Amino acid sequence: MNLRVEDFLPHRPPMILLDELSSIDESRAVSYVNISPKSLFFSDGAVPSWVGIEYMVQTMAAFTNFQAREKSGKPAIGFLLGTRSFVARRSEFLDGERLKIEVKPLLIGDPIGSFECRIEINNELIAEASLTAYKPDKDFLAHLKSEKK
Repeated sequence: MNLRVEDFLPHRPPMILLDELSSIDESRAVSYVNISPKSLFFSDGAVPSWVGIEYMVQTMAAFTNFQAREKSGKPAIGFLLGTRSFVARRSEFLDGERLKIEVKPLLIGDPIGSFECRIEINNELIAEASLTAYKPDKDFLAHLKSEKK
């Protein structure tokens, strides 16, 4: 199965932060990020660990959009509602490290979902969190777009 990151996220470069989607099925999604000077938020040889929340969110979005792809055909927009219990065991991800991001659904509802997320480097747990997201319906998105004008 070809899992191109851009097929599962509503983002466009430079805001696509994931380098690779490794696997997605009914129970989880796994992605990878290679830390380098090309990484968004890279400074002084590293990326701050708080950026890991966005790596988790993008992996979570890929999971939900993979599940919904047959219905809509294109990635849906979602909003992060909350981050509970984000724990990073260090303050930054270093140049040359390969991060494995794994998300597993705890609760999938319409329009809210909750996920258990983790980041590992060489099979060592580096960061973890529970994330809750909201997937708005078309009417809500249309309302947001009309408010911008």
